[in-house]
This record gives sequence, C-alpha cells and structure tokens, in this order.
Amino acid sequence: MNAILSHPHITKLREQRKDVLRRLTEVVGELQHLKDHILPDLVNEYDRHFRTLEIALQKKTLETAELTRREELFYIKLSRGEKLTPKMIEMVNTMVDREFERVKKRLRETLDMTKEEREREASKRMEAHNDSEFAGLYRSIVKKLHPDTASGTPFEQYWLPAQNAYQTRNLRELQAIHDVVCLAEEEDTFASTSFASVSSAEEYLEEEIARLESRLRNEERRLREIVNNPPYTLRELMKSPMWIEHECYDIETKIAAKDRDGKRAQAFLASIHADSEAWSDADKSQEIKAQEEFANDFMQNTYFNNR
Repeated sequence: MNAILSHPHITKLREQRKDVLRRLTEVVGELQHLKDHILPDLVNEYDRHFRTLEIALQKKTLETAELTRREELFYIKLSRGEKLTPKMIEMVNTMVDREFERVKKRLRETLDMTKEEREREASKRMEAHNDSEFAGLYRSIVKKLHPDTASGTPFEQYWLPAQNAYQTRNLRELQAIHDVVCLAEEEDTFASTSFASVSSAEEYLEEEIARLESRLRNEERRLREIVNNPPYTLRELMKSPMWIEHECYDIETKIAAKDRDGKRAQAFLASIHADSEAWSDADKSQEIKAQEEFANDFMQNTYFNNR
C-alpha cells in the first residue's frame, strides 16, 4: 500500500484532488456567507423600494402576454380566411388557458405564497429524488457537524444550512455541504483504503476529481448568478434616493406600456366576439328563413296540390 501511496502519479492526483476540494470549500463558504449575511439585508432593502411595483409589473406582463397570445392566434386564423365561429373561439381560448396555466401557478408561488408555502411546494417537486441518498448525505454531515461532537467554524458555518437543505430537500446544496464537510478528511480515508494496484487507485482518484470539479463548476455558477444579478449588483445604487426614484418611474412606465398593449388586445378580442355573435345570429336567421321557405313550399306545392 505504501508503494501505491508514494507513486508519483498517485501523489500528483492526490494533490490535484486536494486543490479542487480547497477551491470548492472557498466557493461554498463564500456562497454561505452571501446567503446568510449579505443577501438578506439587500433583499429586504430592494423589496422595500420595488417589490410592490415589481409584482404589479410581472402580473401585468403575464396578463398582457395572455391577451396578445389570444390575439395572435385569432389573427392567424383570420389571415387564412377562416370564420371565427363560437366553437372555434372556445377552442382557441381553451388552448391558451392550458398554455398559461402552469406559468400562472409558478407566478402565484413566487409572488403570493409565503416562504413556508414555497418551501412546501419545492419539497413536492423534489419527491423524485432518492430518499436514501438524502438520508445518507444528511447522516454523514450530522456525524461531522453535530454540536455534541463538533464545534468551531465548520459547525457554525454549515450546521443550519445543512438543516435547511435537508428540510427543503435541496439535494444540490446538501451535496455541496457534504463535499466540503465530509471529504476534508480524504487523506486518512484514502490511506486506509486497500487498492489492488496503482491503476485502481488512479481510477478512484480520477473519478473523484471529475465529480468534485463538476460540483465546483456548479457552485461557481451559483455564485456568479448571485454577484452578477440584483439585488447584489444594486447594493451601491440603492444608497442613492435619486436612483431609487428614477427606477420606480422606469418600472411604472413599463407597467403603463404593458397596460396599453393589453387594452389594445382586449379591444381586438372584443371585436372578435362581437363579430362571432353577429355571425351566429345571422346564421340562425338564415336557418329560420330556410325552414320557413321549406314549410311554405310544402304547404303550397305539395300538400294543397295532393290533398
């Protein structure tokens, strides 16, 4: 075993794995610091100024998108020379209702639900994950971080995030915490593992490095998503009352523009329904007229001539 551990390629792979794990630990630590200490205040500040307007804009955007989608489909049928009968209008409306049903549900989750309600919905969507995988990761983390057996920075930094990740069934976050907390003792684990040959040890380390690098890329992407988007990118701007006033005006302008688009689509749809009703009434009148003509013809040319 000592010959395997001291093999130059094995030594190089172990150092590479240690370096990837170190970088992963740094990124996960930075993510946790942002989520626990920086973002909450920024989110509260942003919501205080813009949440009501942002909600109004998102709802108006969805409402207008639904109206313009109906308008688009009716316009296509008219451009083909099709008559918009009541049955066709009902069919198009049903199709659009189904198309927007999921989007409306997600918007309600985002805007109208409490944090606890959103977590319950997220938990339902995560049911497909393997329960044993969750349990195994969680047990390993608890074993390392439990307050009865651990103390100091790792416990303080990762104990509560691990609890939250497990309760909300956030597998990705639980895996990241597991890698940082539990794989730090890899040297002892690797040294105590029996490998049949250098190649088997190489294969183990290469697979482990590839897995950790994939995890590192995922966590780096999450970090970029935070630092390159609001509210983090607005932390300095939100100190300026003039900028806040201008931003509110900009959102209100967008709401007004969406409202105009929606009203235009509503007017078009109202005309479509009016035309459909008129067409339907005319069609009924034609049917009644045809029935009357048939009855008169029968009475005059058939019944009276052959009685």
